[in-house]
Amino acid sequence: LRAVPVGEYTVKISGMPQDAYLKSITMGRSDVLADGLRVTTVMMNPLEIVFANDSGAISGRTMDQNREAAPNVTAVLVPDPARRSRMDLFRYASSDGSGRFRFQGIAPGEYKLFAWEDIADGAWFDPEFLRSRENLGITVRIAAGNNDPVELKVIPWNSGTGGQ
Repeated sequence: LRAVPVGEYTVKISGMPQDAYLKSITMGRSDVLADGLRVTTVMMNPLEIVFANDSGAISGRTMDQNREAAPNVTAVLVPDPARRSRMDLFRYASSDGSGRFRFQGIAPGEYKLFAWEDIADGAWFDPEFLRSRENLGITVRIAAGNNDPVELKVIPWNSGTGGQ
């Protein structure tokens, strides 16, 4: 990177293989993924980007209150609180007609899984929104490779938790 103006930046990587994830981005001693990239003067340290291919995958099924398939609901994978500044670790998908969803290329670690009948796009990035709804998700530990499938009970819109 040359002639980068003074400012604060977010580094975003695209075009990675499906089974890879972004392990770290550092500049000197700074964790760019957690803290962002702050350019104050001429950058002396290189920007180090590390990818890993020991990613995990998890699939599951969303179910309504009667334990029947819940199609077209939003399944959201949220990293543990210590890693929530890393937006690249959040994942979301709509369940298919059979209520099935799948996430892959996931950095190993602990996550919460949620399934919302109705939720505003990106609401899961709001720390206050998550804090008050943390108990509605299920905790999953993602390891390298395929992980055991899960069944997610859908959080209905009328529970006061969706559509916000």
